Amino acid sequence: MILALLVGGLLGGLHLAGRLPSGLEEIEATTLDWRFRLRGPLPPPDQVAIIAVDDRTLAKLGRWPLPRATLAEAVTRLRAAGARTIGLDLLLLEREPPSDGITLSAGDRALRAVLAEADDVVLGMALLFDGAAQADPGLEQELLPHALRIVARPPRSLPVPGAAGALVPIQPLRDVAGLGHVNLLLREGQPRLAHPAIALGSLLIPSFPLELARRQRGLPADGVALSLAGELALGARRIALDRSLGLPVDFHGPAGTIATWSLLDLLEDRIPPSALEGRAVLVGATALGVGDTFPTPFAQSLPGVEVLATAVDNLLQPATLIRPVGLLPWEAGLCLLLAVLTWAGLRLPNPRVAALAGTALLLLWLAACYAAFVLAKVWVNATVPALAIVLSGLLLAASRAAFERRMRREAERQRGNLARYVSPVMAAQLAEEERPSFDEREQAAAILFFDLSGFTRLAEGRPPTETARFLKDFHARLETVVLHYEGVVEQFLGDGAMIIFGLPQERPDDPVRALACARALVVELGAWRPELKPRAGLHFGRVAMARLGGRSQAQLAAAGDTVNVGARLEALARQLGAALAVSDALVEAVRAAGRADLLAGLQPEGAQDMRGRTGQVAVWLAQRELL
Repeated sequence: MILALLVGGLLGGLHLAGRLPSGLEEIEATTLDWRFRLRGPLPPPDQVAIIAVDDRTLAKLGRWPLPRATLAEAVTRLRAAGARTIGLDLLLLEREPPSDGITLSAGDRALRAVLAEADDVVLGMALLFDGAAQADPGLEQELLPHALRIVARPPRSLPVPGAAGALVPIQPLRDVAGLGHVNLLLREGQPRLAHPAIALGSLLIPSFPLELARRQRGLPADGVALSLAGELALGARRIALDRSLGLPVDFHGPAGTIATWSLLDLLEDRIPPSALEGRAVLVGATALGVGDTFPTPFAQSLPGVEVLATAVDNLLQPATLIRPVGLLPWEAGLCLLLAVLTWAGLRLPNPRVAALAGTALLLLWLAACYAAFVLAKVWVNATVPALAIVLSGLLLAASRAAFERRMRREAERQRGNLARYVSPVMAAQLAEEERPSFDEREQAAAILFFDLSGFTRLAEGRPPTETARFLKDFHARLETVVLHYEGVVEQFLGDGAMIIFGLPQERPDDPVRALACARALVVELGAWRPELKPRAGLHFGRVAMARLGGRSQAQLAAAGDTVNVGARLEALARQLGAALAVSDALVEAVRAAGRADLLAGLQPEGAQDMRGRTGQVAVWLAQRELL
């Protein structure tokens, strides 16, 4: 939980402070492109249109820049066609020759006269940001009539993009027309945001699209207000801006989505009647070599005039794509919440289910961002909260893997400790099962009791530590033989042991392995300490496997008459001076299994009485020398 909170809190805090690496902005820009493409193009807007200075126009007119008289004629024809507002996305920076620098040419006079006729034309100006060109002395004062009239500057104002200078139309033209900057501040190489205003000295110069939209809606100069807290007022409409005081460009589609006609068609009356009526019409260059183009989600080269026309339409629509600055705290909080939800998902016991839960959370978040984009027209940052999910998931998965490795090492250590007290044959099953499957189970089993006769006399008078070392050596040797024949030492009985063949599951060869083990024990341990006499008693029959003992301490045990007979047979072997005492039931089982070779050296002794039992048992005996 602490790790998830740290990851989510750190990412959220850096996001809120705007301190994240720029690479994340590039990723976010890519996800925004995906959202545009997944949504698909929008229907062509009906409030804007474009008159393009295209290759056909230049081929016909034979010159660039266009003659000012041609521009005057174009404005006149647009008004006649019913255009409500006209924007000239052309930088008219110099007087048209011939001119003495004071007197206007005939073309400039014609264009000025047309512009002065009505308050419906906006000219473009370019702001400079690198300081290579500075504004003329007094330019700020001259641009004052074109600056935003109402600007709210609250105590916690957002920084406004600022320019160092400007390229403006010649004064005779800008005095009789509106003015707006045509700058598109690129992010990741694309015009993602349209800035309604950019600072030039103490002035805030409105954008070309904003000035066109204001006049298209018939608003006075004071009908536009900008709050540096992140809001643009366009009449009664309030538009939320992002932290750079920009408005996301809500692209309609590829080039040509906005209605576009050639300037040549306008000049030669080939545009359908009423096609431009009531629209805001932008005149701009699209010809190769004179027009600027930009990559967008729908096109590798969208003409700059179409980007500006899109921004105009965005401002005229009742709702457009926004990225409110007030969204940032929510996104920061979501980083924290999603990191915690990732932690909760990865706590699920099943690793696969946990991984699916984390993946589902990531996909759900991306789907929510797309839904906000399409349904609410809100650009929610998908990348940073998604990164909170991914980083939290990776770190928590690594933490979980490390924890599970520690748990496996601990389990292996515990299993190793368990194996020291329980047969390795049983340790794995006891470690894996909540309740042993053999608990309270009745089955057939072979029981082997083994003893070293003479040990008590040998241990008499010896130090306890020497006796303990002897027993450890004896038990180790016995265990090696028993494990070789896959038996289970049920318990060590000092100088003897009780061994079961039939755990964890009974097998058809249990009697065979029991007899082979008994023969090996007698031979090997007899050779180890010749002064001692190994004895073994074997019986085969039904037993009840059970976990015996109390709540905190228990042991595995086989219960039933078969166990008692096995113990009595070992005592009978000692009494009769034999090495092996085997019940007839086990002999018959070995013979039925096809291993009569293991019966070599065994001689029938007939039915024998067993201490504590009323019935007799048929017994076979063998001397150590005959094994």
